Amino acid sequence: MVTKEDAALVGDVPAKPEDQAEREWLPYASLVEAVAEKFHCDEKFFRQLNGGKTDALKEGDEVLVPKVEPFDVNTVKTFAPGHAMPEGQGKTLVRVLSSNNMLEVVQGDKIAAAFPVTIGSTETGTPTGIWTIEGMERFPKFRRDEKMLKEGERSGKFLMIPPGPNNDVGVIWIELDRKGLGIHGTKAPDSIGRADSHGCIRLANWDVLRLAGLVKAGVKVEVK
Repeated sequence: MVTKEDAALVGDVPAKPEDQAEREWLPYASLVEAVAEKFHCDEKFFRQLNGGKTDALKEGDEVLVPKVEPFDVNTVKTFAPGHAMPEGQGKTLVRVLSSNNMLEVVQGDKIAAAFPVTIGSTETGTPTGIWTIEGMERFPKFRRDEKMLKEGERSGKFLMIPPGPNNDVGVIWIELDRKGLGIHGTKAPDSIGRADSHGCIRLANWDVLRLAGLVKAGVKVEVK
């Protein structure tokens, strides 16, 4: 059922980045977007599941959704990095497989979790090698620099996009020890595994939150 709490997450989201930069927060743009992400699906799939009902979705409506643990964007405020790392399981390693757009969390000799990802494009590729997680940021701002996005080089002309579920880098930024390189969420879960990123490693918001619970500063990230 669509709840009052779902409706509270929705607000106005300007289409143009320069207008977004003037806001303090970028919420979900519609109830469809909010409820779809809550149940780990993109808007197109959610609409397919529920037909015309999504055209005028409102609080109290019953909807068909995947049977998953709901993603609550509000929990991002209080999550603790590494809280789900089991003790006595050996060293944790994050492995990013460019060949099939997958990220694996390896604990000891076992794969503890695996997530679909999007990696860099031909123009701004994700650098291969072994990196180290330096820290995490909840609800990050996004430095939107067109030259960086197109050429992989910073310029002095940029916009600071405010945080929120409609921020370009999603709800969590996991910083690596290479300038400008990180693992992060996205406002467009339908792009995961299908579109090229601008060099970083991108996951759906519900997956990057789970990943953040499985790793912490000091964990190695191998991109191959």
